[in-house]
Amino acid sequence: MRPEIRNFAALDKQKKEKKALVAEQPCYRIVMKIRKERGPSVTYGHTLRQSKKLLTFRGTEMIFERLWESAKRNELILVDGGLCHWHLRTDGQITVREMIVLPDRQRQGIGSRMLYMLRQQTQASNIYLKCPSDLAANGWYEHKGFKFAGEETSATGRRMTCWRLDL
Repeated sequence: MRPEIRNFAALDKQKKEKKALVAEQPCYRIVMKIRKERGPSVTYGHTLRQSKKLLTFRGTEMIFERLWESAKRNELILVDGGLCHWHLRTDGQITVREMIVLPDRQRQGIGSRMLYMLRQQTQASNIYLKCPSDLAANGWYEHKGFKFAGEETSATGRRMTCWRLDL
């Protein structure tokens, strides 16, 4: 029996094509821009698995895969300068997993536009999210009509403010 001969050049070409396709996706560009601006080990207390270091190269791939799966379920809002990753539970609650507006695009209505799009989900009864207590975004949520729903401590010890908006 002859050993299998692999065409490594073809495999390398496939990998490069896949990376090029991934790099064209808007959510990947947003994540990479944040990584470039804030460094390779930025921590977000309200994102995937409570404050994991996400923006390492490996973490960026993990974020993209999760966002890609959400996009297939229509649970991802992408706008120029921001993204909102959410999940509609069977009880009608929308859980916001990430809502990101690039720093240079804040105060331009991008967050309000994403919130408006979330509110258009006809099956939803309320929107629930957690935000690190030290972020100014808490004031924005309160201004938009969210009601304080409690406080928690993340696995890393960061204080999280919980918000709920009834629809």
